[in-house]
Order: sequence, then structure tokens, then C-alpha cells
Amino acid sequence: MNTDRYTTSLLIGIGLLLLTVASTNYIIDPANIYGSGEDEDNSPEAYATQLIQSEHGLLWPNDSWSERDIKRNLASKIKDADCSIIGSSRVMQISSLLEQPCFPELSNSIVNLGVSGATLEDYLALSWELLQNPEHPRKIIFGIDPWALDWNQDSRWASYKDAYTSMRNLLSKESPSTDTGNTSTALKSLKNLINFEYFNRSLSMIGATTHRITAAPPHDINLGIEHPIFRPDGSLVYSEEYIQTTSAPDYVITPGDYKIKEYGAITSDSAVKTFTSLIKHLQEEGIEVHFVLIPYHISLWKTPNSRTVSVITEAEEIITQLSINLNVPLWGSYNPTIVGCDETDYYDYMHPNTEALIMIKQIQRSTNHTLEN
Repeated sequence: MNTDRYTTSLLIGIGLLLLTVASTNYIIDPANIYGSGEDEDNSPEAYATQLIQSEHGLLWPNDSWSERDIKRNLASKIKDADCSIIGSSRVMQISSLLEQPCFPELSNSIVNLGVSGATLEDYLALSWELLQNPEHPRKIIFGIDPWALDWNQDSRWASYKDAYTSMRNLLSKESPSTDTGNTSTALKSLKNLINFEYFNRSLSMIGATTHRITAAPPHDINLGIEHPIFRPDGSLVYSEEYIQTTSAPDYVITPGDYKIKEYGAITSDSAVKTFTSLIKHLQEEGIEVHFVLIPYHISLWKTPNSRTVSVITEAEEIITQLSINLNVPLWGSYNPTIVGCDETDYYDYMHPNTEALIMIKQIQRSTNHTLEN
């Protein structure tokens, strides 16, 4: 009898805990996955509109506006850019506003649509948003990470699942397939309700200041200010604290510490097929597509037999072959030695600074992949 009572009490306790977590995540919803109501004058749409019109960009405090909501609105509103870049946080500093612009051979006006942890689902959603803009850029650069050609590598894309679904449906009509691909959107959103990492983010926002859209002052991108900044082209300037922490003499990047988020299959056949369909569709729409590989920190190659290096190397081989098959120029490499980066060119294991990103323009591979310097 006591055992039954204990079991019942335990189940009730677990149920109440999960209900509390789910309710908190749904109500606070830091990434706006569940479409919580917002002040129109302080919404991501308003943010994107003011960003385009700003002189130095806008402040982007931690736990403020969802970067994906900002970037989808930026994609739909941008008018004067001739090139866009879509990828993870590893491309978010790429800009044509630098003293030495990134990819000047491709564009004098890049709009940066990079978002943290970008996956194939993000590629589809943001490509859809761009195509709905009648004045969309005629070039797209995809920053491809080792995890990006598989499904369900991150749940944050669910905040614009409508755009993802629209593009997925369009590609399915062009290339009929029995593949179900990512059919678990609703399930992923439900699972995220009991995600304790998301719960911690929600808790951190309780009682937090409601940020208002604020213009950034003139600033040095290499020094930063109190808050991160999105510049008028969507590129990111890190906060002063982050830059100082990662550039401090005692900040050490230890070989072997970094692990790719997925150690299973590098790609899935259905994901590669969908990505291929996306690229072909964009090319048919008259868009010039490029791929870029952002180099990882040189410390990773100090453990050459690690699973991380194996994953990165295999992924680069797959993406290289894709670029050949699709006749898409490929820039850069995951290997920093090829790009010419050293240990001073990074914030951490996976985020190079602008000096390193500028170097990538020197490593353009033709479709037969001989390096051109």
C-alpha cells in the first residue's frame, strides 16, 4: 500500500513539475516559438524596419527579440542588397560594411540572415522569405556547417515553421517524393515545452527589463559596447564583455574540448535531396548560389584522430562534392590552415573574428576545386 502511495505521489509530482515547465515555456516563450502576442511598435517586424533605416545599427540585448523573427522580417523587407548570406552564428559577422568588406568580388551590399545554430530547416524558411520579396538579392551564400545537412538538429527554427512548410511543400511539388523528411514539427514544438534548457531561459526572463528598440551609437566593431549590435545589413557586433573575455591572455582554447553537436550520421539522404532541390529551385529562379565553409579553430587539428575532426573532414568532402554536382562555387574551408588563420583569429572554437572572415575571400574554389589565391 505504501509503495502504491509513493508511486502515485511520485507520478503526481513529476506531472506537476512538467506542467510547470511547459506552462512557463509557453507563456514566456523566449524564442517566440509559440507565437505569443507582441507590441507592434516594439516587435521583430518593427525592429527589422528600423534596422534597415538605421545609421549604425540597433542594440540587441540578450534575451530580447528572437533573432529568427528579426531575420525573417529583414529578408522580406530588404531592397538594396544584391547578395544575402544564410547560415549559423559562424557567418553572422560577415558584412560588406567593414573597412575591408567580406566577399567584395561577389557583392558590395550583403544582407546577413545568419542565425544561431542554423540548420537545413532554416535554409528552407529563410529562402522562402527571400523569394516572397520582389526585390530580393540575386545572389545567396549558404554558410554550411557539418550538422546542417540532416534533419532535426535544432528546434529553434520552429518559430518560422510556416515559411519552412511553404518551401518544403513547393519543393515536394517540383520533385514528388515519398520521403516524409521532417514531419515532426508539432512534436518538436511540444517536446520543447518540457525542454529544461528552454525553461532556464524562460526563468531568466521573469522580471527582466522589457527592452525597447534602441539605435546603436557609433562604435568600433573590434571593441564592442555593452550590448551586442545588429548593424544595418544584419551583421553582428559582439558585446564588449564577450570580446574582452575571449581576447584575455588567460583565455585558453584547449585541444579536444569542442564537440560537433551531432556525432551520428553526418548527413541523411532525404536532407541532402531536399537541399539539392532547394539549390536547383533557386538557380531556376535566376539566383546565383555560393557555398562557404567557415574555418574552425586550429586547436581542433591538434587532435587529428578525434571524432570531431573526422566529422568535420567528412562533412567538407560531402559539401565539396555537392558543389561540384550543382555547379556552385565553394569558398573557404573548415581547415584554418587552408584559409590562413592562426590562433589569434578566433573568439572560441567555432567563431572566427572579422580578420579571419576577410581571409576567406582569398580561398575561392572553382567547380573543379583547384584553389585560386
